[in-house]
Parts: sequence; structure tokens; C-alpha cells
Amino acid sequence: MILLILIIVATVIYSLFNVFVSKASGQINSSISAFIFNGIGALIPLTIYFLLKNSRKASLLPTTKIGVTYSLLAGVTIGIFSIIFIRIFQKGDLTYIVPIISGGTIIMTSLIGIILFKESVSLLQIVGIILATIGIVIIAVANIYKLNI
Repeated sequence: MILLILIIVATVIYSLFNVFVSKASGQINSSISAFIFNGIGALIPLTIYFLLKNSRKASLLPTTKIGVTYSLLAGVTIGIFSIIFIRIFQKGDLTYIVPIISGGTIIMTSLIGIILFKESVSLLQIVGIILATIGIVIIAVANIYKLNI
């Protein structure tokens, strides 16, 4: 139950992030905007980390070299993504961009998990990946041809 609540909260927060980024685009340089929101985004977890670390009640996972390496790679990719994401919003609408990027992320991440990390996947999950792909194609085609049904 806690996992489901965290997933819902994360979805709401990420949706708000998408809205705020789309509204910032065209109003600020994309690199400066990415610096601002990634900087604030770095300060919040760092503050929480130090609060937890100084609390005797909290237990923290050990920090490993591979954990630091993957975190650095994630930081590089989110930095690059942030700049590109803001630039994309200068050329397109929230209702078109976010579903394609989010859906594409689901598909690509699933394929990476299956192919590179040999994660198991059920038939129902495969059907979901196929439906997500179909949904992205429909959204893209509707935007290209400006189909309003």
C-alpha cells in the first residue's frame, strides 16, 4: 500500500514538473532553467539526507562505488535531458510532448531491462508495451496531421 501511495505522489509531482517546465519554456534560457530546477532538485534530497544522517532513528544504505557511478551517470543524463526538454516545449504543446516522451521512456526502459538486464516480463507486460507503442504512434500521427476527432 505504501508503494502505491508513493507511486501516486511521484506521478502527481512529475506531472507538475512537466507543467512548470512547459510554462518556463520560451520565458528563460533553457540552460539557465535546467540549472535552476536541477539545482533546487539537488538541494532538497541533500538536505533530507543530512537530516536523516544526523537522526539516530534513521538507517541509511551504505554508499558504494557503483552506486555513485550510476548516480553520476543519472545526473549527466538528467542535465542533458533537462536542457533538451525545455527546448522541445518551445516548439510543441504539453499535450503532445509529454505523452510521447513518457510513453517512449516506458518502452525504451522496458526494452533495456529486458535486453540488457535480462529482467523477466509477463505476456501482459508485453501487451502493455505494445499498446503504449500504438498509443505513441496515434498521438504522433494526430499531431502531424492535426487530426481532431
